[in-house]
Amino acid sequence: EPRPAVIGEINPELVNLYTAVRDDLPAVIDHLKRHRNDKDHFYDVRAQDWQTLAAAEAAARTIFLNRTCFNGLYRVNRSGAFNVPFAGYRNPKILDEDNLR
Repeated sequence: EPRPAVIGEINPELVNLYTAVRDDLPAVIDHLKRHRNDKDHFYDVRAQDWQTLAAAEAAARTIFLNRTCFNGLYRVNRSGAFNVPFAGYRNPKILDEDNLR
């Protein structure tokens, strides 16, 4: 059992991720199950504005992009859009329920 901790973060997308995992993990998992390791799907998801999505869907988007982008980087352009390219890993672990719990 992990010890309680305080997380300090100013990136609103990551704050949403932490909050959605804490408050609505079943919905985050449900959304993660819909993602697939496919280049076209990656770029479609990357093009979405996370702020227009429900919290759990936006959190799943963030996790999916992190798991399938080059080196797991988090980088945005001046407009705030995620801009790391697709990595093409053979079998990335998009959904890791044990670590999310």
